[in-house]
Amino acid sequence: MEEMKDGVRRFYEQETEVKKAFFSQDFTKPLFYYTNNNLYSSPSADWRDTFTCRMAADSPKPEDLPLVCRDILMEYSKQVMKLGILLFELLSEALGLNPNHLYDMDCAEGLNIMCHYYLQYPQPELTMGVSKQVDIDFLTVLRQDDIGSL
Repeated sequence: MEEMKDGVRRFYEQETEVKKAFFSQDFTKPLFYYTNNNLYSSPSADWRDTFTCRMAADSPKPEDLPLVCRDILMEYSKQVMKLGILLFELLSEALGLNPNHLYDMDCAEGLNIMCHYYLQYPQPELTMGVSKQVDIDFLTVLRQDDIGSL
């Protein structure tokens, strides 16, 4: 887990020119990096950068992933898929269903890794927290770093 956090941090701490290759507001791409995606549609701005990788069902080719976090993204994805399948089995059993019920319904078909990087705002006294967020998926697993606030 620490290795994944370090890999994501390495991505964000690269030179701007390197990150530009991944910048996009096209959310249909399997891999994209963006900032303030709701800047013009929201009453407030999110002061964060986001790197998103769709690792299943249509995962990017390894060579399309950022070099600084390529290996850990691939390994982390495998481990998260295992965790997701286990959680679906446990949830199915808890509902009195066959352990493979949710898996057989293709609930484990997708994996989207979203990594936020909250920049230090130059005038923190003017901030009011973060905007509301909605995850539009079947199951969300959050990993908080040492900063807190989830």
